[in-house]
Amino acid sequence: KWDAAEALNAKRTAIADRLNAAETTWKAMPAVVDEAVLEGFLKQFGNAPQAGLARARLAQLRAALRTRAATLDQYRESVTAQQWERAYSLATALHQTPGLPPGEVRLPFVLESEPVGAQVIVDGVIAGRTPLTVFYEPQTAPKQIVLTQAEYRPRTLTGIEMRGTWRTKVSLDRDVVWS
Repeated sequence: KWDAAEALNAKRTAIADRLNAAETTWKAMPAVVDEAVLEGFLKQFGNAPQAGLARARLAQLRAALRTRAATLDQYRESVTAQQWERAYSLATALHQTPGLPPGEVRLPFVLESEPVGAQVIVDGVIAGRTPLTVFYEPQTAPKQIVLTQAEYRPRTLTGIEMRGTWRTKVSLDRDVVWS
């Protein structure tokens, strides 16, 4: 009977050690984790009290990934259909979700001018003529956009003027010509 008591105490100690290991691992987990981390925790500590939380967190993560994938598909469709306002709205939402790979989603900025056909120079590089859609990452938004047209004064837009909008129409003023 003494052997049974020792075996029982050894099992209790092993269970307590395992519960402590699960708790320590759970507390050390960062706030933002990926599927692999949660699946690894569940594989190692599937019966621990924290396993229910891990399963719930994994379900939330998977739902968020499905939502992001659907939103990304809608963004791509909007860009293909040149639905710039919708594409801008979806891109803005996507950039607020964690884990978006850099360069995957860019914000559209539609430039129109009066008169039409003004040359657009983005950060010193000729980008085309109006109407023109310029795509950019929020972190690397153009610092300066210059619109030029013969017989008109150039107009410069700064990156600040682009924030919070997907479209702008610029009226160019005629150059004053003295004869």
